[in-house]
Amino acid sequence: MKLLHKIRCLFNPHLAAGHKAEQAFEKLCEQNGYAWEKISQDKQSFRRYAALTKYAKRGDYLIRNNNVEVEVKCLKVYGNKTPYQYLAWKDLKRHKQMEDFTRSRVVFAFFEKNGRKVREDSVRMIPLAELMPAQNRKFGIFYDEKNKSLRIPRHVMHSGFELFKHF
Repeated sequence: MKLLHKIRCLFNPHLAAGHKAEQAFEKLCEQNGYAWEKISQDKQSFRRYAALTKYAKRGDYLIRNNNVEVEVKCLKVYGNKTPYQYLAWKDLKRHKQMEDFTRSRVVFAFFEKNGRKVREDSVRMIPLAELMPAQNRKFGIFYDEKNKSLRIPRHVMHSGFELFKHF
């Protein structure tokens, strides 16, 4: 990790939790027998895709066993009775552009964020195909106009690495 990013993680709780979630994801991949590759997010790598994909968003990891691109999210959980997390619509659209361009499935791996920390045992996954288009959405997932995000109940996501067993 570059020094500047390390410094930012020290002072920004959101970045610190995200970095810890990525470390947890790597550890869980290894424990579950999945070969992962970190997808470079540097400016030079991004530029190579930007013009071709109209600024699509790349995931954080490529899971070689399934040829799946994974975007790791460490987000606050809302709701007591039915816990849910938000996924920004603009990010969702940009990942869809990349999925259409590469023809590789995109999966979102959600961890629960608690301040600067991540609950390592909280990972739940959902494929982009279950979020877009709207008719593919499971009951309870809806667009929140105020937040310009999809509101995704955690119970509709796949627990741990169960999703990968079906690919």
